[in-house]
Amino acid sequence: MTTHPFLKLYLLILCAAIYSCTPKKNIKGDKKIIVQEINGKYSILKNGKIFTIKGASGYINLDELKRCGGNTIRIWDTTNVDKILKDANKNGISVIVGISIPESQYLSYYNNTSKVSTDFKKIKKLINRLKSNPAILMWCVGNELVFPNKPSYYNFYKEFNNIVDMIHEDDPDHPVTTTMVNFQKNDLVNLKIRTNIDVISFNIFSRITELKDDLKNFSWFWDGAYLITEWGIDGPWQGAPGTA
Repeated sequence: MTTHPFLKLYLLILCAAIYSCTPKKNIKGDKKIIVQEINGKYSILKNGKIFTIKGASGYINLDELKRCGGNTIRIWDTTNVDKILKDANKNGISVIVGISIPESQYLSYYNNTSKVSTDFKKIKKLINRLKSNPAILMWCVGNELVFPNKPSYYNFYKEFNNIVDMIHEDDPDHPVTTTMVNFQKNDLVNLKIRTNIDVISFNIFSRITELKDDLKNFSWFWDGAYLITEWGIDGPWQGAPGTA
């Protein structure tokens, strides 16, 4: 999905809370940011207080976002992340930081242990350099990844979990999420069975009115915490042939 370098308030409404279909047991801990079930609904606790996300995707015009009542942005990668975090702190904005990794289909990358190891070390260094920044809310490993079933994707899952587990160990103060396009049962199954993320994030295009029913109907298998991290109208790729 093509992203844009400017703030789009209409593109994303990060949920006013993290939702759950059914109550879950409380998650205890002394982390700065935790995901916890409260009164049958998941919420974010930031320094012991419920944090209600009101945000947008993008990284400029943060003063305008603040004036609109917003308090959070999501960025897709770490390009210019230091400046973005500086501006976010200036405006009292929290940031979901995207950790960009190749799509699962690039098996030649994930089967190249030397390249994967080198990139892992870079990500680890970045996490440890940024983790104490007060603007950070959580980490998002990958954007709109596909989580396949086939055994040939073993090295993709191995590296994905290596990154997630490393963040949990090196930075227990911030949860980890990843995004998918719309509601995908197959991805949800594999995320639950084969990964260790804390929150699932949905990038929703046109189908937001159906998401509640989708989640309810699939709650027999998965009823965890989630965010809506993008929300937009039909994209040109969903239109008639030749319109994209």
